[in-house]
Amino acid sequence: MPAVGPAFPLHGDDVLGEIFLRLGPLKPSLLRASHVCKQWRSVVSDPGFLRRFRARHRKPSLLGVFTQQHGKALFRSVLDPPVIPSERFSLRGYGSWDLLGCRHGRVLVMNHTEGKAIVYDPVTGDQHRIAVPWEFRQNAVVANINGAVLCTGTADNKGHIHGACRSSPFKIVLVRAYTAYSAKRNLTYRMAHACVYSSKTRTWGKNVSAVLPCDSYISGHHSVFAGNALYWYLPGNILKFDMGMESLHVIKKLPVANDCYDTSHIIRSKDGGVGIALLSYPTFQVWDMKNFKKKNRCHGGTRWLPQKSIRLELGYGSGIIRTKQAILGFDEDENAIFFRVGSNIFIVHLVSMKSKKLWRSYTTCKYHPYTCYYTAALETSADNASATHGGDQKNTAQGGSVQI
Repeated sequence: MPAVGPAFPLHGDDVLGEIFLRLGPLKPSLLRASHVCKQWRSVVSDPGFLRRFRARHRKPSLLGVFTQQHGKALFRSVLDPPVIPSERFSLRGYGSWDLLGCRHGRVLVMNHTEGKAIVYDPVTGDQHRIAVPWEFRQNAVVANINGAVLCTGTADNKGHIHGACRSSPFKIVLVRAYTAYSAKRNLTYRMAHACVYSSKTRTWGKNVSAVLPCDSYISGHHSVFAGNALYWYLPGNILKFDMGMESLHVIKKLPVANDCYDTSHIIRSKDGGVGIALLSYPTFQVWDMKNFKKKNRCHGGTRWLPQKSIRLELGYGSGIIRTKQAILGFDEDENAIFFRVGSNIFIVHLVSMKSKKLWRSYTTCKYHPYTCYYTAALETSADNASATHGGDQKNTAQGGSVQI
């Protein structure tokens, strides 16, 4: 037998790093690699490697969805197998509260009992609890409130990647629908107003308002962020908040007979604008909103154009009744729709129109997709391990034990 030579070159940290760097970001490859041995874990949890991995892929992964059920903000993994246990990210609520949405690795919850907006980072367990303006505390239990959280960093910032920006400043946008009364005109009408919070200045901005159509309410749909504006679903209309102008106004939706709360959802179109998805099983339709200029006018109008109409082949007949189908949520990063047909939950990617069955459910709770880098979990785990070995354990909240 020849003498034992040097170690196999693939065992070197540099070579392993180059291999791991090429693992796809859409699967929990790094987390799986970290469980193989101490050397692999050391390589994939190194801060320098994680920065290179994020810079290469530049897109967070869809980890799962949050839903508001049984007094909790429940998390459910969409990965196969589910490498993140539900209790790791889930939160227990108390009093009157609403789950408003997820974006850029953060979750927004409105606790009406406390009169506070709570921004939660599921990976680290950190929470920011912000007292809301008094307008959003009136009749808190029955208030028609929605909102959104988003990172203020942009792709222009060096090294900034959404989903891996937990130390970056964020903004909260709250919107509220209410009934107003004019004594002068003896008239009752619907109004909406919005307000923005900046974590950088730790202050709320001024209220902006818009007149709503009669009997409008801000539904339980989460917001969609497109073209530097936030959009919320209104019955028969869309509420738009322009982040740059900080203005609020109503957009008329497309005039179709089957446009309703359960079977329609605002989406982000291919060109970065706003669209809408409609489900009438077995047909699935996508429409885009286009802006146009009217002659001799400074401001134009909007026109809805059909983009695609697909016949879904899910193995079910056309006898599915309307109450047994619903669009549950939309993921901006993956451009994917969650929907329910019968008791089965599916996800369909709007570019390829490929669908996949996820699980069975008999509820119609709205889904709030949560996207984040797996590298964040590795960083947190490495920090905890380092702190433990150093004698000072990092105080991180564990899912399921934290209250909102």
